[in-house]
Amino acid sequence: MVFLSFSLDIHTLEMVFTVHAHVSWLAERGKMSLGKRGRAEPSGAPPMELRYFPLLAKGLGPALVLEHSGLPWRGNRDLPFSISSHWAALKPLTPFGQLPLLSVPSVGLEIAQTTAILNYVGRKACTEGATDKAFAINQMLIAEAEDLYGAMNKFLPTVYKRLSTAEVITSKGTREDYDSFWATLLPAKLEKLERLWAGPAGEILFPPSLALKAAGAHPGFMTGELYLWSMLFQLTLVDKEACWPSEPVGDMGMSQFKYESLFSWYAVIEARKCTQDVIEGRSSMGELRQYYQHADSGGVCSEGDERGRWGRDLQAGCRLDLACFIFQSFVLRCTKSYKAKARRLDCKLH
Repeated sequence: MVFLSFSLDIHTLEMVFTVHAHVSWLAERGKMSLGKRGRAEPSGAPPMELRYFPLLAKGLGPALVLEHSGLPWRGNRDLPFSISSHWAALKPLTPFGQLPLLSVPSVGLEIAQTTAILNYVGRKACTEGATDKAFAINQMLIAEAEDLYGAMNKFLPTVYKRLSTAEVITSKGTREDYDSFWATLLPAKLEKLERLWAGPAGEILFPPSLALKAAGAHPGFMTGELYLWSMLFQLTLVDKEACWPSEPVGDMGMSQFKYESLFSWYAVIEARKCTQDVIEGRSSMGELRQYYQHADSGGVCSEGDERGRWGRDLQAGCRLDLACFIFQSFVLRCTKSYKAKARRLDCKLH
C-alpha cells in the first residue's frame, strides 16, 4: 500500500490515497453490518453483562468483541457498575476475584478470564472462525495479543505504576528496558504479524474477492482480530510513530507504512462505527481511560502511585523477612543446644 502526501510527515496526512490489491474488499468489509446473526438465544433472554475497571487495558478487547457481535449486552455504564460502589461486594462472588467478568443471566453463568470471555462470545456470535483454518488463526491472534499484553505490563508505565529506577524498584522494567521494547521487541512482533498477514492468514483476513463474504464464510471480524487490535490501539496511543513507522518511497515525498498489510487491516477496524463507539465511550461500556503511558508523559501515576507496594515497602519487607529468618535461626540453634545439654544432664543423673 502506498500513501501519497503533500507533507513528509506521514502522521499528519490530510489526504491519503491507497493503492492495494484488496482495497475493494477492505472497503466493503469496513461497511459490513453483523446484524442479528449468531446462535439463537431464548426469546426475551436478558443481555450479557460485562464488568471491568474504567480503563482500556483488558476492558477494550471484550467490549469491542461484544459491540461487533450484534448480540445484546450491557456494560459498566448501563448496568451500572463502578469500582467504588460495587466491586468490594462483587469480588468474593467472582470465580477468581478479578475482572473482566462476563455474566450470562440467561444460563446463570459467570465467566472470568479474558480469553474465556472472547471465546464464549465468539461461539455465540459465530465469530470464532468459520473454518478450521480460520479458527486456528483466530486462536493464534488471541494468544499473540496476550503475549503483547504481557510485554506491555512488563515494560510500559501506567496510570498507577512507574518504571524502575536505581532508587526505587517497581514491578516494571527500567527506562532502558522501555526503550528496548520500542526499538527491538515490538518491531520483531510486528514484523512477524506482517508476514502472517501477507502469508497464511492472507486468505482469511484479506480474501482476494467478496466471494467468501457472499457465501457467509466471512461474517465479520473474528474475536482474535479485535482483541489483537485492542492491544495495537493502546500501543498507538502511547507512541504512534514507534508503533507505525513509515518508510520513504522514491524522491517525490511519498511514504508508506512499514507494516503495510497489518496497518491496512488496523485502519479498517478503526474506521468501523462499532469500534469508534467503544473507544469514544459511546457504547454500553462507557468511558475506558488510557492505561499505558509514555515514559515521559504526565499521565504516569496520574491515578495513584503503587511504588509503596512494589518499591520501598517491598525492600523493607525483604529486610524484615531476613531479620526474622536470622532471629528464628538463632532461636532454633539455642533450642537445639538447650535440648542437647538437657539430654546430657539427664544421662548423668541416671
